[in-house]
Amino acid sequence: MGRFQTVVTAVIANRQLIDGIDGQIQEPSVCKEEEADLKATVQASYEQMDQAQTRLWELLHHREHRLGYKKRTDIVVEMVAQLEEEGKFPQADYAFDNGVLTLELTRLIESKGKHWVSEGESSRHILWQDQWQRVDEVATALRQTHPESFRRVQVRCRNGETKEFWALTSDLTDPPRF
Repeated sequence: MGRFQTVVTAVIANRQLIDGIDGQIQEPSVCKEEEADLKATVQASYEQMDQAQTRLWELLHHREHRLGYKKRTDIVVEMVAQLEEEGKFPQADYAFDNGVLTLELTRLIESKGKHWVSEGESSRHILWQDQWQRVDEVATALRQTHPESFRRVQVRCRNGETKEFWALTSDLTDPPRF
């Protein structure tokens, strides 16, 4: 078992309330280590039935781990789908870390008629006007052609610090795809 685990959380937050509504632990993947062990312990033949049975259990255990592992991006998509299916927050939009920003997630949110916001690394590539381009290159062009849609925003964080971000609204006719 790895020393680190990822906890994926869903939180509802507004000016009056910050409250957790879901949380899942992404178990660390041990598939590579298991595969290495399986390769190192393979035998040319298994003469005793108990040896063959033990080997079969090892292989099935490894297969179970491979099938059960979920990427955190998949966990987030499942959380959003469940939240939308339950319908408890019909007016709520979404904010999420850039580590889970995927096309599948944004399409799901937009298909529900909702908005989303996420950080994006300036070196990340996005599909913009049918070409994959770096975010910082698109930002430079947008500041010149659509200054009303791309602007600097200051955000006060929960810890009281103020951070500055560039914000892109989806009012553009051809919004970017991550």
